Amino acid sequence: MRGMQADVIRDNTEALFNDTTGDLWTKLTTQVSMGNFEISEQLSKTFILPQAAPNSTTTPARLPLEEGCDVSWYSSREVFDANNMMALWKAKETSLLEPEVVEAMCIAEEGTMSVLREKNLCGGCSNGDRCLPPLSLSLVLRNYLDGGGDMSCSDIRQAYQSVQDVFTTDLILCANELKANSGDFGENSTCPLGFTAPFVDAEFGVDGSTFLRYSSSFFHTSESDPFELFQESKSFGYGSDNLLKVTYDTRSQNFRNFSIDEVVMFDLVRRNCVRRAFT
Repeated sequence: MRGMQADVIRDNTEALFNDTTGDLWTKLTTQVSMGNFEISEQLSKTFILPQAAPNSTTTPARLPLEEGCDVSWYSSREVFDANNMMALWKAKETSLLEPEVVEAMCIAEEGTMSVLREKNLCGGCSNGDRCLPPLSLSLVLRNYLDGGGDMSCSDIRQAYQSVQDVFTTDLILCANELKANSGDFGENSTCPLGFTAPFVDAEFGVDGSTFLRYSSSFFHTSESDPFELFQESKSFGYGSDNLLKVTYDTRSQNFRNFSIDEVVMFDLVRRNCVRRAFT
C-alpha cells in the first residue's frame, strides 16, 4: 500500500539523508519493513470495542473543572461516533499500569491538552480557556484516587503505588465482565468510574495477565478543524521513548491522510526537480 510506503519513508527520512553508504536504502528496498497501521485497524485488532456507546462508559462522578463543563459528553455517543482525536498508547517493555508509565502517560496527556487549549482546538466547557479532560485511563485513575483531579502527575504516581495491585485487579474483573457481555457492561458493573472498553486490550486479564500493552484516550475535538489539529500534532505530548509510544489520529483517519499527502507531494516535487535537472 502507498500509505505503508509513505510511513516507512517518513519514519526513516533523516536516516536516509545521512545514509552515505546506501546501506539503509538497500535494506529498505530489499527487506520487508513494517509501516504504521491505520488507527481504526489497530483499535479493531487490539481492543474490546464497545457495542453501544451510551452504555459503554460509566460517567465520571468526580472531575476537575466540572462547573461550566458538559460532563455528559463522557457517556454520550459523540465520544465514539463524532470525529474526535484519539491517542493510541503502546507499552514498550513495561506495562502501562506500572507507576512510571502511568506518570509518563499523564505528562503526555497534559502536554497535549496544553497545546489544544492554547490553540482553541478542544471543547466541552463554556469557558473558552478550559476544555474537558480526555476520556482516558488517566481520568479513570484520577477518579479512582477519589479527589485526584487536582493532583500533579508526580503526585498521582506516588498515590497510585499504594493502590496499584487493587486497581489492576479491578481492571481485570472489568475486562472479563466486558468479554462476557460482548463489550458492554453488566447490570451491576464492577468497572471503575469513567471506564470504557478501549482502555484495555483484548489480551489483558487473559489467564490472569496483568500486563497492559495498549490503551487509548479520546479528546473532545470534533468541532475543531482536523488539519489544524494535524499541524499542531508535532507539539503534542509523546511520553518517554523507553516506556511507551503514542499515535494520534482522528476517528476519520485525517492525520494519516494528511501525512500521506505530505510525503506524496514531497515525492512528486523531488521527482519533478530531478527530471528537470537532467533535461
